[in-house]
Amino acid sequence: MSDEELDALQEEFQRLPPSPYRDHLIRCAKRQGRKEGRQEGRQEGRQEGQEALLNVAANLMTPSEVASLATRSLGEIAAEIAARVSALAGPQPQG
Repeated sequence: MSDEELDALQEEFQRLPPSPYRDHLIRCAKRQGRKEGRQEGRQEGRQEGQEALLNVAANLMTPSEVASLATRSLGEIAAEIAARVSALAGPQPQG
């Protein structure tokens, strides 16, 4: 639900006569708007994270490998990048 839709709902609810039910409707609409906003924020964060990981992968892998990574989850992409970096770094001395 967009900000404009929430504003329109709030204005509509404000025109209703004062009552606990009206106040309940206003609180529910606000709560729903915040919930949807958080979901949209998480989705945008996932997309940004995936883009960042794929940019790193582009420096380590072939374009076809990067393209195949784009269909995987963030955790899988990160694990694959970590494995590639670890392989490039070679065995670490113990000490």
